Amino acid sequence: MRIDNALSFDQVANLVPRLEVLESVESTNSYMSTRSSWEPFSLVLTLSQTLGRGRLGRSWESSPGEALAFSLLVPADPSNVSEGLPRSWIPLIAGACLVDAVRASGVNSAEMKWPNDVLVKNKKLAGILCEHLTSGQVIVGVGINLQFHGAPPTENAIALFDASSKAPPTPDSLLASFVKRMTFMWSSSPEEIKSCVLARLGTIGREVVVAPASGDTWQGKAESLDGQGSLMVRRPTGELTTVSASDVYHLHQ
Repeated sequence: MRIDNALSFDQVANLVPRLEVLESVESTNSYMSTRSSWEPFSLVLTLSQTLGRGRLGRSWESSPGEALAFSLLVPADPSNVSEGLPRSWIPLIAGACLVDAVRASGVNSAEMKWPNDVLVKNKKLAGILCEHLTSGQVIVGVGINLQFHGAPPTENAIALFDASSKAPPTPDSLLASFVKRMTFMWSSSPEEIKSCVLARLGTIGREVVVAPASGDTWQGKAESLDGQGSLMVRRPTGELTTVSASDVYHLHQ
């Protein structure tokens, strides 16, 4: 099944106050952030993003039609999300919702890798990048591999259509499922949100490699999240360390 920009997005259009489907764009996050008058849960999407960005300044590369890139605007005031949850939880909330949408598409093994990736069999299916606006709102940017026309861009990448046990989902149905889950989470309690995130976070309980920006990597066991959504990792010495701005890699088990 090849996909193209002529696809309909009728399902998701009925769920959001504003939808823009772009033939091509450098970055959906940049497009949304440079234009005003977006209502909460407005959405921008494309199947051809030319300068996608990932966490820590990395690029997200794909050929036209291979990946769905989209940006969803969400309220960031913790009282609007759920009183008592800081906005640092938003990438985790988005990741949990995306895992649910992917699982509904027939990929039961999908799981989150802290803080912002969705993996299938330890290969990257999707990434999330959240950007805060001066208005207080947050742009949730997502890139998800749909189908590779040739070889995967990296050996650690996997596409949804290759991983699904069902008939390939349409980008519209996948995105509609994600948006429904996101809007539901914004009316959930802090306890419900934390429980949802932890149940989908494959990092917890695993041996991981932590790679700080300094390059001094170390290994430990991921035990929990703190109140800010940072990862708590137990070192071999027994010390429990808070990880907030490092890369984390799952070790094969």
